[in-house]
Amino acid sequence: IGDRPGIANSLINLGITYNFLSDYNQAVESLEQGLNISREINSRLGEGQALSILGQIFLKNNNYMKAEQT
Repeated sequence: IGDRPGIANSLINLGITYNFLSDYNQAVESLEQGLNISREINSRLGEGQALSILGQIFLKNNNYMKAEQT
């Protein structure tokens, strides 16, 4: 319940899985939740992972403005 790093990591991994399954809306939702927690706990690794995958998803979906912002 109090394992914030574990929760962030799980959400990011879930986002990666949804991305692999081409469920981009779910992937973005999970990754953004993981990103927010990673930022709250100052996890640069989690933040970098989430931002990297989010950027890839936005590029795949031709959302270049959003990709550039991540």
